[in-house]
Amino acid sequence: MVRQPIAERSSLRRLKNAMVELVDALDDYLTDKVQELNNSPLGDAPPPQPAPADPQDSIRLTYSINEAAAALGVGRTTLWKLIRDGRLQRVNVLGRALIRREDIDRLLRA
Repeated sequence: MVRQPIAERSSLRRLKNAMVELVDALDDYLTDKVQELNNSPLGDAPPPQPAPADPQDSIRLTYSINEAAAALGVGRTTLWKLIRDGRLQRVNVLGRALIRREDIDRLLRA
């Protein structure tokens, strides 16, 4: 295996970091646009009614990545960035990444 020169590895690392930031920014932008569309009036249609509260939520300890992102109102990429930055912790259960409810509550209180 041929090793790349240090300068080339450094350039690739900077490029990768820039791409991750770009994807995060795009995810945030698209999430905001979807929320704007969801909140915009749709002619004569009545506003959507909130879903009934799920009694299981009060005893639920963990959420999947998709569920946690939806609960926080962010995209998956932003949620993974929060995990990477140490603002949220994930736990792995049988190879599945989960977010504890108490960690979501802690983030929202901060």
